[in-house]
Amino acid sequence: MEIGKAICAIKQRYLQCIWNHKRNNIYFLMFHEVPLYINQTIHNKNFSISKDRFFKTIIKLKETGVEFSSLNALFLNEETNVPFVRVAITFDDVYKSVIDNAVPILNELNIPFAFFITNELIDKKNYISSKDIQELVENPICELGFHSNNHVGLRDYKDKNEVVKQIEALNFEKIIKRKCEFYAYPYGSVYMCPKDYRNIVSEKGYIAAFGTVDSGTNNIMLKKNRFYVPRINVNEENADGLVYRISEKRE
Repeated sequence: MEIGKAICAIKQRYLQCIWNHKRNNIYFLMFHEVPLYINQTIHNKNFSISKDRFFKTIIKLKETGVEFSSLNALFLNEETNVPFVRVAITFDDVYKSVIDNAVPILNELNIPFAFFITNELIDKKNYISSKDIQELVENPICELGFHSNNHVGLRDYKDKNEVVKQIEALNFEKIIKRKCEFYAYPYGSVYMCPKDYRNIVSEKGYIAAFGTVDSGTNNIMLKKNRFYVPRINVNEENADGLVYRISEKRE
């Protein structure tokens, strides 16, 4: 077990290094908590960004001239040599602070965003409510993706039937009254997302699925790795550096 985990960690670092040296012009950004102030973070500050820092990050990205895109627009785009940088804003779980502090900013700026919602967290304290979801269903710039039924890493299941239950969004689709087209792996490292489990995601009819390799990507890579798309975690500490990292790609 420990040997396998170490090998996967090496593979993750290798992928991160190799993918970051590609000619990338697409960046999927992953957010979790967006409290008013960073000291109000509920769980882990490594996955938290304050409202003010979030706003400034979005504005700085906007000022660099990136194009904010929806997931559907990125995956339906057949061009391979687009000259501009595109960014997709995504949120996992989803925390109530995102509804209160991030969504109004994105609505005001008309920037598309995607939520990857965990079924069992709906209506729990500090998380998204059923009412919130119904309002988001009507929001034309919001896409609703699935983040498993109970946020347990897929590798933790030995029975593939249980894996299928975590991947299928049947109950969630009843809530949103539409097909769920995108999936985000809980704890989406190489180790927690075995290839045979990724194949199950593909078989369930999703357009794409997202992991947590810290890298940008491009259209060619999206076609090749559609069911393990890299996403970059954004928090209070790395946000400014990330803006600089993306802006370099425009020079």
